[in-house]
Amino acid sequence: MNRLENKLIKRIVRKNDKQAANELVRLYYQSVYTYVYKQTIDKELALDLTQEIFIQMLGSLHTFNVEKASFTTWLHRIATNRSIDYFRSTYHKYEKHRVEVQEQMFTKFEDTALLIERKEEAEALNALIASLDTTSSQIVRLKSFADATFLEVAASLEMKESTVKSKYYAALRVMKKRWEENSN
Repeated sequence: MNRLENKLIKRIVRKNDKQAANELVRLYYQSVYTYVYKQTIDKELALDLTQEIFIQMLGSLHTFNVEKASFTTWLHRIATNRSIDYFRSTYHKYEKHRVEVQEQMFTKFEDTALLIERKEEAEALNALIASLDTTSSQIVRLKSFADATFLEVAASLEMKESTVKSKYYAALRVMKKRWEENSN
């Protein structure tokens, strides 16, 4: 853990220092937002989920243990779990349908078709990832959306790197097979 990060965490946990909390959020905001946006392809939703992730992070910062994982790894685990929770939620399914109907009603046909196509592809990919077991889903999300290395994913999930690699490639094979089945 870098010194600034360590100093900020201590100030937040010991003194409930709001300035330190703001600085810690500022340091990681763009990284977490980008990670979430790559999964949602929706700016507003990514902003909302990112805010929820940081609220959860600040609320559970006292449980962070540097012996188990780096702060970045711990934060991405929170982000991954929040993303998985969102895509499994009933609200997500309702909101997806509501947005599609609005888009069809209020935008040009060409723009709507392109936008819906991109969102449908992102939704299909997220559905495939969500259909995997929890560990495989976490591995694929961290590897694909957070651009984490196998070693970083292994540290985050407290697994051997070789296990992460084998689960990642097995998950990709399963996803490819399911994608091809759904395309036919």
